[in-house]
Amino acid sequence: MDTDKIDRRNRITRQPRGNIALRPMPRDLVWFEKLHHHGPLPTSYLHAFTSHLARSGDSARAIKRMCKLFHEGNLLSKPGKQFDPMDARHNQLIYDLNEHSIQILREEGGYSDRAPACSGPWKHRAMVSSITASIELATYGKNIRYIPQHEILDQLGTTLRIPVTIRNDRLARDEQHDLIPDAMFGLEYDEAGRKSYIFYLVEADRGTEPLKVKNLARKSYLRSIQQYRKLIGGKHYKAHFGLNAGLLVLNVTTSEERMKNLIELVAESSDSGCNTYMLFQTAPLFGTYFKPPKPIPDLLTGPWYRAGHAPFYLNQP
Repeated sequence: MDTDKIDRRNRITRQPRGNIALRPMPRDLVWFEKLHHHGPLPTSYLHAFTSHLARSGDSARAIKRMCKLFHEGNLLSKPGKQFDPMDARHNQLIYDLNEHSIQILREEGGYSDRAPACSGPWKHRAMVSSITASIELATYGKNIRYIPQHEILDQLGTTLRIPVTIRNDRLARDEQHDLIPDAMFGLEYDEAGRKSYIFYLVEADRGTEPLKVKNLARKSYLRSIQQYRKLIGGKHYKAHFGLNAGLLVLNVTTSEERMKNLIELVAESSDSGCNTYMLFQTAPLFGTYFKPPKPIPDLLTGPWYRAGHAPFYLNQP
């Protein structure tokens, strides 16, 4: 067994200490469910989702249990890319589902093909899941219910791949390109027994996507803005998703400068209506020097900035 001087197992490779039959506990099933709803998550998020289920709120006990689920039970995986940074040893671990925990979810009736399956680079996937999980955690104790993506799409019988036709002014023709947001969720607000809803699409931006390109076939932020102007400004989302409630786009980027550039791009390339539903915030820990964050409650309670309008707060419908 590959252990260090104080008998700690290798963090990357699964190394069971013996043939231990590990049965999933209620807390484990919640972890599986939240990983399925959001994607790979740091230990602080998983502990926050279940701290109320443990006799002790001690995160060390939860982390030890996650370690057992990885090594002994083979019920969790550790995405390997998280160990690439030089200081990875000092970061909290990130866990994800594997085929065994997915099978348990299927048997429990908690699996959906429409749950988030964000593609792309590892850091991007981790950013998306941390955004949505932070918002759900921040609703706890408030009169707000988080509605996960699969619950929305299962009910509507649709997907997040949305064909949108936009105008290519350079070539003087209409072109259809798929718009694929990184994630979707809803919030149900309960004010004195009166319920209202707003739905949200998520765009996680690590500064790797160009702002503008001449060729519309290549994805850019300008193309996304034009697509959202058609989808939301033109009310086409009501037909695709079958929604009567409002739909907003949460753009999370990694620096104040990048956010300022994106807001300016929205202001100069669209009508004023687009400015109301394109919202922006920053999450610096997902920048060049990636570090798994702790939950970010400001994504629910903090200001989301808009071009030419006052900030919007997700916890204030």
